[in-house]
Amino acid sequence: MTVWQAINNPDGRIYYYNSETRESSWEKPEELFTPTERALAKTDWKEYVAEGGRQYWYNTVTQVSVWEIPQEVQTLVENSDPTNIENNFQSTSEIAPTTINDGENWALSSGAREKFKALMKENSVTTKWTWADAMKKLIQYPAYWVVSDSLERKELFEDYLNDVHQQEIETKKQQREQFKSDFIAEMRDIADIKYYSRWMTAVTLLEDRPIYLQNSDELEKKAIFLGYVDSLQRERGDKLANDRKRAKEILMSVFKDMGIDLFSTWTETYESLQKAHILEVDPTFESLAKIDILVAYEDYIRTLESEHNDEKQREKSLKRRQERKNREAFVGLLNELHDNGHINFNTKWSDIYPIVKDDQRFINICGQTGSSPLELFWDVVEEEERKLRTLREICLDIIASKRFNVSESTLFSDFSNLIRTDPRADSSAGLKDESVLQNIFPRVKEAALKRNVEDKYTVERRQRRAQDDLRYLIKRLNDPPVTIDDTWDKIRARVENTPEFKAVNDEESRTAAFDKLIRRLKERVEYEETRARERAREERERERDNGRSDRRSYDTRSYERPVLDY
Repeated sequence: MTVWQAINNPDGRIYYYNSETRESSWEKPEELFTPTERALAKTDWKEYVAEGGRQYWYNTVTQVSVWEIPQEVQTLVENSDPTNIENNFQSTSEIAPTTINDGENWALSSGAREKFKALMKENSVTTKWTWADAMKKLIQYPAYWVVSDSLERKELFEDYLNDVHQQEIETKKQQREQFKSDFIAEMRDIADIKYYSRWMTAVTLLEDRPIYLQNSDELEKKAIFLGYVDSLQRERGDKLANDRKRAKEILMSVFKDMGIDLFSTWTETYESLQKAHILEVDPTFESLAKIDILVAYEDYIRTLESEHNDEKQREKSLKRRQERKNREAFVGLLNELHDNGHINFNTKWSDIYPIVKDDQRFINICGQTGSSPLELFWDVVEEEERKLRTLREICLDIIASKRFNVSESTLFSDFSNLIRTDPRADSSAGLKDESVLQNIFPRVKEAALKRNVEDKYTVERRQRRAQDDLRYLIKRLNDPPVTIDDTWDKIRARVENTPEFKAVNDEESRTAAFDKLIRRLKERVEYEETRARERAREERERERDNGRSDRRSYDTRSYERPVLDY
């Protein structure tokens, strides 16, 4: 087996590939030469194609070119391949291409292809023909030579056979489809062929019919019959399913007429159907089994449950809508009381309850879910409180900007005149109201006093930090360091020019810082003395314990029994 393969590249040109060496070549290897090609390789004549597509022969030794096949080449071809009648005919026939003008374009075109295929169709070429058969039949016609290349003619012949083969397949397919349709129509006309019929039974009913005798393929006819029986079975199944579905729908209407509700059990429902003889009297229910009746009962109960749940949801939605309307109506009542001056930031629920207890808007909201009347009342009061806090902040800003000192002895008249004369009061209508200012004044006074207390605490904290800084400064003094025997007068002269000394406002605080340092030094000295006494005591106890251990060791060695050597 040769390792060379002929392959078409994307441009349609043929090249040759060696599967062992992976070598590629445009020239045809000698291993693939036909006998004719082997014979031609021994001559000096080579075949070429002119610009018009016409073939000619050239002698590489004598450099002579001719249009007709040289006699030497013709003899070699006839001796090597007697069946190559095309070349023999081309060299001797009067209708050979040599009689055609040299300037005519012989390049292969779509028109040439169609003429060649039309020639094969006119001569009734079938798929049973070989290329040799086709050449013997077609070579005598001029249309055969419109395609000058023999390889191209053979490819067109093969393409034509493929087209004919596909047409034959499509024709057979259409014939089978037509036979199938006619055969099924014939079986439909026979009433004795049912969904449960067997093939042998159908044969006895069909064997004398022309449609049955038309096709001799028993397997194909049996396959068509089985498909037809399957369709009958599916039709019957669909019909039974539709009958059961319709019967269930009618049965569900019967359940409704019988008064079946959510609390009716399956046993009670089935007994009621049997007592009423509904299933026996109405032929509609003949297709229903007991399990089908149970399924219909469950579907009906689920329908009732769905309707019941939907009704509950509607009731809940209506209830929520009504409760929202009741809350909005009660909020409107509270707003009316606020506009009439009955509700402000100091109002208590006990103050307005006598006013609203007989109002229908209050009665409607009582007992329902969501915000209670008391919660809605406190929402209004908190809103008033928020507005009051905003006005208080404005007042505090005015006081701070004008550096007005608020104390326990500050009078309301002074506070009122201060606020009203400020331009910022013009943007807040509440600050022009005497009653509002009277309510704000205690709060402003309280906030101012609280701020004063905080300022006092701030000053005290600052002084404590200054005392700590002064104490740390004294502690870090060297040459000489501070001892417990030093006095404040002695140390004062050393630190009186430092920033830490000046940061403490009074002499008493400076003395307190020094005294605190001396106390810490004394505590340190006492602690060190105590630790020294404890270490001395521990040392004496350790020496005493060591002496006892040495005596026990000596006594043990004195009473050791001597070892005798026997």
